[in-house]
Amino acid sequence: MDAAGAAAAAALLWSGQGSQGSWPAQEAGRQSDSETQESEEDGSDHPATGTLVKLRNFPASWVEEDVLPFLPEKLARLLRRFGPLLFEPAPEADLQASGPIFFAAFREAAAAEEAVAKLHGVDLRSNAEKRAAGGRPAQAWERFSVQTEEPTALSSAVLAHWAQRGVVKPDDNPDNLQAEDFEFEFADSGEFAEGDGSETEPPTEPPSEGEVSEDRSKVTVLLRNFPSSWLSEEALPQLSARITALLNKFGQLRSKPKVLESSIGLVATATFQELQDAEKAIQALDGLDWRSPAEAKDGRPASAHEYFRAEMVQEVASRLQELAAAPSMAVLGAGGFETMVEGAAAAQAFLSAEVDPSFQGYKAKRERVKVKLQQTGRNLRWEKANSDAEEDPAPAQWPTTAWTAFAPETEAVEVAPEMRELDPADTHLVIRGVPWDWSALQLQMLFTPFGGVQAMQAFASDEKGGRIVRVRLEDLAQHAVAAVHFQQPQGGLMLRCEHVLGPREKELLALAAERERRRREEEAEEARQRQVAIEEAERQKQAAAFAERRGVWEVANADFAAAVLAKAEKDLDRSKRLQAAADSLRDPSLSKQRRRMLVALVEAERKRQAPMIPGLEQAAMAAADAEIKAWQHYVIQAERDYLNLIQEAEAAETRAMSKADRDSRRAEQARVDLERKRRRRERELRAIERAAMLRADEQSRAVEEATALAEEQTREEFEAELMERAEDEVREFCDFERRREAEERRRMAADEAEFHRLQEEERRRKVEEERKQKLVMEWRRKQAARRALDSDEEPSEADEDDKKSPDRDRSNLDRKKDANHEEQSDMLKAARNPFGPVRERPAEKETSTKPEKESKRTREEEKRRLKEEEAAKRRKREKEEAAAELQRFEQELQRRNNFLLRRRQQEEDDLRKEAEAQEQAVRDEEERKKREVEQSRMAWEDKLRMKFEVEERRKEAEARKHEEAERRKQERAERKREAMRPQETVRLLQEKEQEIKRMQAELAKKREEAKKQEEQRERGSSSAPASRSSSPVRKEKHKRRKEKRRSAGSRSRSERRNKKRKKRRNQSSSSSSRPRGKKRKVSYVR
Repeated sequence: MDAAGAAAAAALLWSGQGSQGSWPAQEAGRQSDSETQESEEDGSDHPATGTLVKLRNFPASWVEEDVLPFLPEKLARLLRRFGPLLFEPAPEADLQASGPIFFAAFREAAAAEEAVAKLHGVDLRSNAEKRAAGGRPAQAWERFSVQTEEPTALSSAVLAHWAQRGVVKPDDNPDNLQAEDFEFEFADSGEFAEGDGSETEPPTEPPSEGEVSEDRSKVTVLLRNFPSSWLSEEALPQLSARITALLNKFGQLRSKPKVLESSIGLVATATFQELQDAEKAIQALDGLDWRSPAEAKDGRPASAHEYFRAEMVQEVASRLQELAAAPSMAVLGAGGFETMVEGAAAAQAFLSAEVDPSFQGYKAKRERVKVKLQQTGRNLRWEKANSDAEEDPAPAQWPTTAWTAFAPETEAVEVAPEMRELDPADTHLVIRGVPWDWSALQLQMLFTPFGGVQAMQAFASDEKGGRIVRVRLEDLAQHAVAAVHFQQPQGGLMLRCEHVLGPREKELLALAAERERRRREEEAEEARQRQVAIEEAERQKQAAAFAERRGVWEVANADFAAAVLAKAEKDLDRSKRLQAAADSLRDPSLSKQRRRMLVALVEAERKRQAPMIPGLEQAAMAAADAEIKAWQHYVIQAERDYLNLIQEAEAAETRAMSKADRDSRRAEQARVDLERKRRRRERELRAIERAAMLRADEQSRAVEEATALAEEQTREEFEAELMERAEDEVREFCDFERRREAEERRRMAADEAEFHRLQEEERRRKVEEERKQKLVMEWRRKQAARRALDSDEEPSEADEDDKKSPDRDRSNLDRKKDANHEEQSDMLKAARNPFGPVRERPAEKETSTKPEKESKRTREEEKRRLKEEEAAKRRKREKEEAAAELQRFEQELQRRNNFLLRRRQQEEDDLRKEAEAQEQAVRDEEERKKREVEQSRMAWEDKLRMKFEVEERRKEAEARKHEEAERRKQERAERKREAMRPQETVRLLQEKEQEIKRMQAELAKKREEAKKQEEQRERGSSSAPASRSSSPVRKEKHKRRKEKRRSAGSRSRSERRNKKRKKRRNQSSSSSSRPRGKKRKVSYVR
């Protein structure tokens, strides 16, 4: 950009006036002079202030290499949230060490101040980075920086960029509402849009015939990144139907969706009838993760191609137009989808894909010719074969030497390379630093790996004392390889090698450079033509869009005026006229004169409604502000809750990690200690083994001799101990049986005495009851006789008193008191004259008539009959009570008998269970003894193999034996203490019974054997009849002797057996000859 353009841009910014310069020249040319003046007057009411802001310290994800070209677009979208822009963000030419720096200009100073207040100092770190920093506050370079600057801080590069791009049009700022925004917002919410017609009023030039067609780009949606299930071979034919069904959920379509194939895959375009439906579809579908639950169950975040994308075609086209001039740039969608396009050609192809169904994608790029300097020969020819240059000429014909040219053919001989001629202008190598003592053959051998030497010439010495040699190789392609190879030290010797190019190589390099220059010029020309075509298409598109917007604005203006009337003044006639004007303006066949008249009518009505609009706008803005504040409070509270949850999770994680660390340290320490103990134990065992091996040979012979004797001794001791224990158990069993029988007799005597006592008490109670009944009957009889003799006039009062107080509930004393009271009451029944003297006894009635006596007798008989009935009932009730009491006593006695029976049954069950447990214990004991015997055998075998093991096991056996003896003593003491407990007693009795049965079986077996032997002796000795006759006498004597031996008890037998064993042991010890004459003690391991 030249200095004049930069100065113009700076002046435009500083003056604050330049909004008029952003409109296209074609649009300005279509307006009439009067309309141009009106638009200039309207635009002068809102001049741009041109407040400059400086942006730096961006997030790391914004400045990555692949998304850095889209940073201006992101910044523009961010800044437009606070107000319209005058100049879009432009980068600083010189990149600073801290990152890129951008400058932008707002139209209003308030918008710039709000952006600085809300964006400056925002912490750019993520939650993970904050946790890693340990709560450290963000540094200056970790915060977003937005500051206002003076225009003098602008560089020439920023001014040149703004001069080239121009001022941002009001239509490009999304904050400035268009005419259709008024229409759709009123239809949805019933509220009125912001702003009056001053900012949105378009030129009123009538459209030409080519501008009547509708622009559907604002309601056309571009869809891409479809689910993989939609793109399979079976489902691909239904792709258009699926898209139609999906988009019909948001609104009606104008036509069937078109599925196109482009370089980024399958895309689809669909046109909605209403802009609001298209926005709803984009808001709901853009960025939607289309993976199934099975694909997303592993928790992997979705990739860029796994998000469904929906965008407006106009937004995609505007981005491509901005990037059309770049040679190669990444076009990034709203959700992060990335694809590479090739300059303006890619932009044009993408735009044509919207209307050209036959588009089959971009062509592959033509492979460029790569030329590397300092390379000749074979490599150059390989590269040339891959290019589209001219054919490879014939290989160079090197000139022959003069002496070979003139020599006869029969006399031609091969000469050494150092004697051949070498042209300095031809391709060769210059070797410096060759030692003087090297021969020509050594130099030839040095270049043998590179194809051999064709010619060689040594012509001078270098500055370091070495020789300079020129070498030409047989293979021209090996010159560059050898030059690179000899730049490295060779056996401690550094040779400096230089590759001198020949004329043919230089010619080929020049031709390749020329072809590259022509190719670049052709590509530049093609890019310029594509850019011109794109600009021409854009101008035509803008003209059509301008005409469309103008028609839509006129209709929306009329609808807005009619809505204001319907809302504010309730003027139905005027509202109907404006609605009819709006309907007429929607007709594309309306004449220009009629359209101008209707537009003038609508403008006049809008001017008249100007005072009413601010009030409606204020009400709408107040409602919007209240909703915004509510949402802000909700978002702040949600963020606070989220941070609290994160802190709690971090604290829990820290505690778990600390606990895991402690556990791991403890486990590691325990493992180290265990390993140390194991090694110490191994060392001790090795020492014991070395000491034991020295004594193994000496002790092996003694072990063999003592084995048989030890086994016999152990067996005899075991049998003696077994017999002693059996005798003790039999004796204890007999004592227990005696105690049990005595206790049973005592218990039975106590139960019988208790039963007799209860029977005696019951008998006494019955006798007492009968005596009481007799006394009561006697008293009642006397009372009845006394009442029968009584001649009182009112005898029924005593009877009533008897009925009220039953005799069965009174004692003898109470009955006597009642009798005395009745006698006194009978004496005082005489009537007293209330008018007579007080001291005079009242006189009784002396006159009685016969009817009165009859009635009195009748009453007495009735009373007597009632008393007899009552006595009968009372006797019956007493008998029933006595029978019930006797029944209760019998039930109680039966209950006690049942209780005793159940207790005996329970004892029998306990005895049975204990017997089963004892049998199981006996079986376990036998198995244990078998295992001990087997272990003893194995131990003796191990002792024969290694003496140190025998010694160690002997100690263990002694310890176990000691423990077993202690345990047996404790068990015996415990059994003696718990002998009185029923369950333990039963278990011990069963054990003793089993032992007694076993001993009886052994004794019976021995008796049978002795009886058989006796019979055999009798049959052998009884040869005479006298002897046969005396056989019963001998049998009787033998029976008495057996009974005597049996009565002697097991104690005497065990003593005699022990004496015999000691005697045999002494004999064996005296007969055996051992070293030192001592008996060697060998333990028996069980």
